[in-house]
Amino acid sequence: MASFRFPEGTDDLTSAEGGTHRMRLTGNFRWVTTEKGEPAIALDHESPRGRMTMIGSSELIEGFAKLQSRAQDFATAFNHGDTSRSDQPLVIRTIALAWLLTDEEPYREALFHAADAILATSPDSVDDMVGSAIADSIGVIYDTLHKDVGTRTHAPSGTTYRVAIAEFVKASLRHWASYICGGEFDSQWKCPAGETIYVSGSHAPNNSGKFGSAVLALVDDFPELENVAVRLLANLKAVQAFRDYALADGGHYFGFAYGAGYSELRSTMIWHTATDANVLWPYMANLPLHYIYGLRADHDFPAVGDRHAQNIDWADEYVLQSLVASTRFQNQYAEAFFRTHQRGVDNGFYELVFWNPDASRTPVATLPLVRHFISTGEVIARESWYFETSALFEFRATPYYVGNHQHHDNGAFSLYYRAPLLVDSGRYDLYGTEHWHNYYRRTIAHNAMVLYDPEEKYVSYSKKRSNDGGQRWTREYPTLEQVQPGQQAARMGINAYEHTEKYTYFRADMSDSYESTKLEQQRGWV
Repeated sequence: MASFRFPEGTDDLTSAEGGTHRMRLTGNFRWVTTEKGEPAIALDHESPRGRMTMIGSSELIEGFAKLQSRAQDFATAFNHGDTSRSDQPLVIRTIALAWLLTDEEPYREALFHAADAILATSPDSVDDMVGSAIADSIGVIYDTLHKDVGTRTHAPSGTTYRVAIAEFVKASLRHWASYICGGEFDSQWKCPAGETIYVSGSHAPNNSGKFGSAVLALVDDFPELENVAVRLLANLKAVQAFRDYALADGGHYFGFAYGAGYSELRSTMIWHTATDANVLWPYMANLPLHYIYGLRADHDFPAVGDRHAQNIDWADEYVLQSLVASTRFQNQYAEAFFRTHQRGVDNGFYELVFWNPDASRTPVATLPLVRHFISTGEVIARESWYFETSALFEFRATPYYVGNHQHHDNGAFSLYYRAPLLVDSGRYDLYGTEHWHNYYRRTIAHNAMVLYDPEEKYVSYSKKRSNDGGQRWTREYPTLEQVQPGQQAARMGINAYEHTEKYTYFRADMSDSYESTKLEQQRGWV
């Protein structure tokens, strides 16, 4: 496969054979877990698929054993007719990597069974998140089985898998074009002029990123998709620019649950490994600090923003954040935390692909016990770095409002010691329910001030909502320009912070989070 280059400052997609990073493994390929250094795993180029012949460290041997064990479970299920997890890209990647490393036939057949299940799915029969996920999965399958898809027949269509997969991906791209283009593709696969996607939230960034796997896998065989690849990269960079401003020192305006997925690292690493595009941004270095500070004794986190159950023991997004910060940005705290809290958490894929066992590490216990996440207006204070016993205090006054999974909770705080004591209440039953609109995301569900004005109106999605006396609503999904200080989505937030060995002091102004009819817009509530 060609390694595709996006020269900095241009939107031109050019082929660059022999590039450093490749998505498709070929003969004489030497796989390394870091961009520079001695190979940790060598692939025998004489094998038809590159059988694994050597693993260079005991840590990676453990990682491979774990990956192979999970891959065997997944492949067995697929080969016995249970393809229900074919819409989970990490499952497909796990099987694919096991196939590339071992050349064992059950893995290859499992990928074809997964392809059959995906190709039998009509894009209009699933929601956008599933639609983009199966496009991601089919892209990995196409890439991994590239030598086979052009010769093996897909029985239902009577064409080769190469053709069937391409037709499926193209149909999916057109069906979900609004998440990529803000409109529809034309006959040349170009987006409408001037249309953009939301960069601060919504499903668009995630969906656009997942389609990157499919398009990058197909584009050298189907060059008509180059315009789509160019647009996907432009979308990613626009989203990353917003994240680089809003997540600069490690927090996330969506909190710990959606904040993990909305850091855009999965999409980033696809482009980083498959192309020469410059997609690593400084904010990625500090992402692990948020959950390092926020980890409670129950292995969970403060209930900030929308959240399903989120636990450090099974969330693979946290693993990826630590490994990217460690191996790409030399964050030694992330490396130390990965070793003490995250090794063995995921199915082994991220560990085997991204981890460098020789990376330097510094114990998290050398960090201050309090951190001010300036860009997201959050203060987290720990009693100690003994995670199993420490009390935890969290306060937030985000200096902008983006909506979506963010709550109306400026000035709210929570406290944990052995159990949640001061809590964010409500339950995330589902996005957009009556409970979500009228209580869960509202100020009244949080430890924050409410000022009831019987005349105040709260309207969202063109429908009147309950009057909780809480914080005002503004337009959701702002642009990068609109969250800058003084702009329409900005808030004052935390405006003073001091930390010493004896005390931590901070001050926040939440006045402009409320309507001006209820509070002076400066120092109305400090």
